[in-house]
Amino acid sequence: MAATVKETAELWHRRYGHMGYDSMAKLPHIVTGINVTAEQFKVAAASNSICEPCVTSKQCRLPFPSSQSKTTQLLELPHMDVCGPCM
Repeated sequence: MAATVKETAELWHRRYGHMGYDSMAKLPHIVTGINVTAEQFKVAAASNSICEPCVTSKQCRLPFPSSQSKTTQLLELPHMDVCGPCM
């Protein structure tokens, strides 16, 4: 038995990598299989709901400060990935 998900403008917003709702309103005329109308995308755009990934991705941060470290030998200043598996 297959699970069904109610298609919403927000669902397609997430599926298309957080594309803007104004651009997504054009999709029903171009892409088959989207069971959301252009009007529903326009209503979602006007709702001013907050999408956390969209807000986070638009934040700016300052560049990392310049390093004052000077090395004289190999492996004196190692660089490594300290983030574990991101699953």
